[in-house]
Amino acid sequence: GGMATSTSAHKKSKSKSRSKSRHHKHAKKTGLQTNLSYGVALVLLASIAFLFYYTRYSKQQSLSFETTTQSTAEEHVLDLTHLNAKYVTMEAKYEHALAESATHLLDTQNDEKPQIPLLYKMDASKGDATHLLDTQNDEKPQIPLLYKIDASKVRREWNHNVRDFVQGFEILSVHESGKLTVIESDGLYKQSTLKYIELDDDGTGKGHVASLPKVLQTVALAPQHFAEGCTLYTDKESGNKFIYQLTWRERKVLIYDLDLHKRKEMQMPPEMKEGWGLYYDDRTDVFLATDGSADIFYIHPKTFTVTKRLTVRYLNNDRDGSDHKVIGLSSLNEIEVVNGWIVANVWYNTNLYVISPYNGFVYAIIECWNIFPPEVRSKSHAVLNGIAFDRFNKHLVITGKNWPKIFAIDVPEYMYS
Repeated sequence: GGMATSTSAHKKSKSKSRSKSRHHKHAKKTGLQTNLSYGVALVLLASIAFLFYYTRYSKQQSLSFETTTQSTAEEHVLDLTHLNAKYVTMEAKYEHALAESATHLLDTQNDEKPQIPLLYKMDASKGDATHLLDTQNDEKPQIPLLYKIDASKVRREWNHNVRDFVQGFEILSVHESGKLTVIESDGLYKQSTLKYIELDDDGTGKGHVASLPKVLQTVALAPQHFAEGCTLYTDKESGNKFIYQLTWRERKVLIYDLDLHKRKEMQMPPEMKEGWGLYYDDRTDVFLATDGSADIFYIHPKTFTVTKRLTVRYLNNDRDGSDHKVIGLSSLNEIEVVNGWIVANVWYNTNLYVISPYNGFVYAIIECWNIFPPEVRSKSHAVLNGIAFDRFNKHLVITGKNWPKIFAIDVPEYMYS
């Protein structure tokens, strides 16, 4: 009986062992299949993601290229000249003849080194600013002017919507009555706009809601776009006029007709890291743009490619010694041209800088801190960031991010001689 029991137990044990072995093999096989399934799924997902990205990226690239190509050709096919009568613009943004004959500006061509800005405090008792020193035949760097603006130099004043994060500012037209129509580009994600505002001739904006300037036309940008500089462009061949607007990190160029209907969208030149300031110089038929560096980019209007890169520098004046250092003026932002001179402001800076287009040297500084509205002085983001030139009244019209005011100030006399 004991042997039978033992044999039976042995058989059971062997049977169990085989069962366990089969179960173990099955488990291993199942685990292997599961792992293979996961692996295949991961490879498929990676492939799908790659194809999706590649297709989308390629499409974007080809669209950008096609849009850019079409944009140059389309301007000659489109006929938008009927809008020119609806939106009267200035024949010229500044005095072209003056830019070609101004002694002080032309003499900067001979300078090989930046000049030293002079500390010159402007108030009501000092009268008009001294002219920029003549640089002709100078053997040593001269000292140009620091022109301080205070209440005595404010000629007109308007209220401004404090919700508007101003990034671009340019005069579209000056009416006989003295009214100004201004193009304004306002930033921030999900809040960016492009619009025309009207600044009344009396400088008060009265008659409108809360005495704010009347908004004549406006368009909202897509929520993923952060608006930056804007400018009026005139195609000299077709006569069509467009408003160009940059976006910040998206590096897009948005192009609108005068009705503010978006006509095109294209990529910024690869040399520019981001979109900051933009200005079209109608005398030289070229765009000037900034990207937050110390460079001003000259851009061809037809191909929108960079043709020149101007680095802005100034000679820092060590007033108690002789340690004068040439410094690059980085964080260049909003930009304008006044009678050939380039006027730019700098992010987190209270000055306007007057720059020669011939060498990128700073020849004068316009200090605006004294007219900063009290409401924004303690707000670090509310910087000066709007420069427009009223050529008929010889005023710079300036504002800032979330400023409650717009000011028209005198243009220094040396920019006219």
